[in-house]
Amino acid sequence: MDGRTSPVPTLPTRGIPANPETPSLSTTEHEPIAEQGAPGSGFVTASVIDPFGNVLGLFYNPRYLELFAARTNA
Repeated sequence: MDGRTSPVPTLPTRGIPANPETPSLSTTEHEPIAEQGAPGSGFVTASVIDPFGNVLGLFYNPRYLELFAARTNA
């Protein structure tokens, strides 16, 4: 950890790039991609630091997308 104490905003994504350092967005990796939950579930998280020093959490969860799609199509 780097001593940050504020909550980390977490954003759902349609996928996390293999390398979360995205020069086009001027972000740098904070925490690398990590598999969460059951092995093979596809649920992964990562975090990046934006140009202003904010930490942004990212997650990809296929189940979340299924539930979201079902809700928006109802």
